[in-house]
Amino acid sequence: MALTTIRATGQLAAAAAAIFTATGDCFVNIALVNTDSVTRAVNLYHNTGTRRKFLSIDLVTRGNWPASKPYGPLFMKSGDTLDGDAAAATVVDFVITGVNL
Repeated sequence: MALTTIRATGQLAAAAAAIFTATGDCFVNIALVNTDSVTRAVNLYHNTGTRRKFLSIDLVTRGNWPASKPYGPLFMKSGDTLDGDAAAATVVDFVITGVNL
């Protein structure tokens, strides 16, 4: 039986950059949390050698409560990267979980 594990955690930068690289075929999920007091645009990309945007959202906040959104599962082959960016650096946290096939 395969176990889901945390693969990566961090904060999105203001410019698109790799946030996770698959070391084998796997399914991953990503949770995003906007810790800022204002809405922030977020983009996620699946990079198989060519970066393709698969998510573009405005991640809102509700008063003093951070907004969080889970996304997935996303199938990734070994060597694929998950890339991301936000409208402002260091205000959108992410946690990537997944399971190897």
